[in-house]
Amino acid sequence: MEHIRDAVPDDMPLLADIYCRARASTACYALEDAMSPAQMEELIMGEVVLVAEWKGQVAGFVSVWAPERFVHSLYVDPLFQGRGLGDALLGACVNRFGLPLGLKCDKRNVQALRFYHKRGWTAAADGLGDVGLWDYLRLKSADAE
Repeated sequence: MEHIRDAVPDDMPLLADIYCRARASTACYALEDAMSPAQMEELIMGEVVLVAEWKGQVAGFVSVWAPERFVHSLYVDPLFQGRGLGDALLGACVNRFGLPLGLKCDKRNVQALRFYHKRGWTAAADGLGDVGLWDYLRLKSADAE
């Protein structure tokens, strides 16, 4: 039922909304004001952005800094979580960019860490950023996906 495609400029308002609502649903980030489409474009500038649609509705997205195969953002609308969209987006990343892939995940975001670990991502490093501690996770094998 899902469809993965490249993002287009008209998607920016929807992606900004998904970003804010998904972050708010984790209860580990400060609630943010609404993000404008211009702010969303700035956040993902220079990245490849793929969109997941569910029955024709934009339901999630992933942005990747291609030169380093770094997954910068992966967000699924809370109304569509649990339908395999995150897996589909990550699978599209593996198909397009190859392995290994890397990403940073906030240590407070236990749900996201559990999601990645169940799919074979492993902690390679950790650090401290603007919003707190994070793990740098890597996916080295498509078998884990």
